[in-house]
Amino acid sequence: MRVAMSNAFESLLSNSQVDLPELRLALSEALENSVERTEVSRRILSHALSSLGRALCLAGSAEVGIEFLADAMDAHPSAGSHSFLHLLIRQAEDAGAQGVSQEAIHRWQDIAVLMGEKTPEFVYRELSHAYGQNRQGFSGNP
Repeated sequence: MRVAMSNAFESLLSNSQVDLPELRLALSEALENSVERTEVSRRILSHALSSLGRALCLAGSAEVGIEFLADAMDAHPSAGSHSFLHLLIRQAEDAGAQGVSQEAIHRWQDIAVLMGEKTPEFVYRELSHAYGQNRQGFSGNP
């Protein structure tokens, strides 16, 4: 039951806009089913920090936004990493579309590192494509 409630929270908090009455109901059910208050608090804090970070990044304040996303991951790794990954994917796609292949490569690599063994195949395809588009190298020494 505890795992199911944990999954319900993951699903509820992974949405970009949380329905507050639905969140209140999920909180009540979680507390009635013995989910620890600290776990619930950490997930909600992570979601709030993640939402702020994502908003700041999209508003052009990426440095501050990334700090919020990092704090979200510290508060609860699975809840915070969801938004962080979406942001990195968007940055990688944007860099590729703009022809900035080095940046796209770095972002796709960041995604693969964060996801580890759970990295979906499309990430590797996009990374391979970005390498194929890279004409300027990486400015390293011969």
